[in-house]
Amino acid sequence: MPLTDTGWSHRGWLDIINEILIICQDGELKYKVMYKTKLNSREINTYMEFLAATGMLETSRKSPVSKRLIYKTSPKGKEFVTRYKELIDLFKIQQIITE
Repeated sequence: MPLTDTGWSHRGWLDIINEILIICQDGELKYKVMYKTKLNSREINTYMEFLAATGMLETSRKSPVSKRLIYKTSPKGKEFVTRYKELIDLFKIQQIITE
């Protein structure tokens, strides 16, 4: 898989986790996360359950009587996003400047 300006040509599971956590920073409904990440319902359920179980996502009800959950990135999830960006930055190809 070639490395491009935006990263590898195929997403890995860490890329998907990072994307979900970024989308959920201000709180988001699961179906919107599903469409933004281009995952199917089975895949999004697996990722969201994993992230909630590991404490990277927090859930709350949209309203007291609503069944819909809002998923929001927790402080632990925000730490993951920061560290993941640092890791990706280590792999950036440095431009050689010649004059």
